[in-house]
Amino acid sequence: MPILRTIVKILLSFLIVFSLGFSVAIETTDAAEQQWVEISSKTTTDLKKPWTITFSKEVDKNTVNLSNIYVIDSKGLTLDINKPVVSGKQIVISPKQSYIAGETYTLYIKNIKSTSGLTLKDTKFTFNVLQTNNPPKVVKEIPNQTTTVGQSISINLSDYFVDEDQDDTLAFLATKGKITGANWIYEAAEKGVESVSITAKDKAGKAIKSTFTITVKATPNTLYSTIYNALVNVQPEADVSQFTTDSDLAIDTLNQILGDHPEIFYFQDEGSLFWSNGKFEFKYRYPKSEILSMNNQLEQVANKIISQNISPGMSDFEKVKAIHDYVVLNTAYDSENYLRDSIPESSYHIDGVLLKGIAVCDGYSKTMVYLLNKIGIPVLYVSGSAGGDLHSWNKVQIDGIWYSLDATWDDPTPNKEGYVRYKYFLIPDSLLDDDHNWDDSEFPDATDSRYLFMTDMWDFDLYEDQYFYSSDADDINIYKINKDGTGKQKISNERANELVVYNGWIYFSNYSRSGYLYKMKIDGTQLTQINDFIISNLERNGSTLTYTNKQGQKFTYEMN
Repeated sequence: MPILRTIVKILLSFLIVFSLGFSVAIETTDAAEQQWVEISSKTTTDLKKPWTITFSKEVDKNTVNLSNIYVIDSKGLTLDINKPVVSGKQIVISPKQSYIAGETYTLYIKNIKSTSGLTLKDTKFTFNVLQTNNPPKVVKEIPNQTTTVGQSISINLSDYFVDEDQDDTLAFLATKGKITGANWIYEAAEKGVESVSITAKDKAGKAIKSTFTITVKATPNTLYSTIYNALVNVQPEADVSQFTTDSDLAIDTLNQILGDHPEIFYFQDEGSLFWSNGKFEFKYRYPKSEILSMNNQLEQVANKIISQNISPGMSDFEKVKAIHDYVVLNTAYDSENYLRDSIPESSYHIDGVLLKGIAVCDGYSKTMVYLLNKIGIPVLYVSGSAGGDLHSWNKVQIDGIWYSLDATWDDPTPNKEGYVRYKYFLIPDSLLDDDHNWDDSEFPDATDSRYLFMTDMWDFDLYEDQYFYSSDADDINIYKINKDGTGKQKISNERANELVVYNGWIYFSNYSRSGYLYKMKIDGTQLTQINDFIISNLERNGSTLTYTNKQGQKFTYEMN
């Protein structure tokens, strides 16, 4: 037992033991004559593998941080890891995101000391993440569905199936309905009960199945359904005389349908008529063939947005934030046409946002309805006024509670690429009422204030379950707050227009000091100047910081 004899011989050595079950005696300041033997590389198939390091003596927590324990991949990029957890003689190191299968990583450890002052010699440990092919899994069973004749059901299958292999993609098969990407769509043609099986299959052919039932009920013959069915089928007219000949009621119902179903973006007010005999005549912005083609294009775009931004296991809050951020980041307010009073029809609808990337408030709010409807989040279109103009926004339900949300006013004007505000994100009516007006009798009340802490964020970054942000309410001074909104604390009086947090440091454009790039520790200490010109467009890619000068020239800075 040579290892045990070594441990007995060198009593003052600082011992390191990885969870794969091997140990090596490490040179310390009290055993300087011992030569370090490099730890041999190991392999793992676990894409979230935590490494447990056990020493022979208790570890000094003050010597453990992300600057002296870090992981580098084969390209020299730093892997984001969680803050090392120190418990007595052990340190646990785990990745924030999954490792990449087939990649080689090196874990570096340096300047670690015991509570008695012994120093571990700088060392490194290389591990390979093997390529594996895990079978698909059912995250949760698809619930039974109920609908009515003429209605459709859309289910994002990514909420129910997952493949843990990073480079693998799932293909879906359905015994009923149709598959578009990761979405299953079913058109209810006749009443009855049907069984549906969805099979998810990976590239290697491994598959898993989930089965559920659909109950299709007869369509109630109503004013709403009659108008709706005519519009979705792009019919030129609808006879609603059996329900009403009252034009106010008929037009109010039409407007309700258009608010509930922004996918009917092609309806045209001008030229559409309601006659006293109870007949609607509808006009459309495009020919029927073009409408059907655009519908297909919009479905593809929406499915791609959902697949790229919504993941299984997300909370409703995370889903709403992801859709809000997508709409804001990928849409520019149509200021030029607004000022010229020449706003095109597309800017009022989902095709303006999803196909052209430009819209006014109606386009923002209708796109929120369209996308949130697709992922099962209750959402309403709200029309009223703000700033002396007609305006629209949303009410969104999260965990059974309603909130107000104005994506338009969270988008800076003029457009600032890559920037999102949260001043009007999930706020109570009492705050929205300061600058918005609407008939609140028509909508559920929004009274909850648990997400109000986000309204104060001018720019922010999430690091170790805390938001670090520049405060819109305090001259963009730097603060931090826990993810749940507790523990708010001011860090510095330095003014940060943009900021990024990495490895225990805040990197920011310092508007207290000419807008130059600075960094400081996350506790507000060690303020350090990095450059001597004003910067913008501050972003992080791995351990590399990128930013531009006034002329748009791009610069990089390595944060290791």
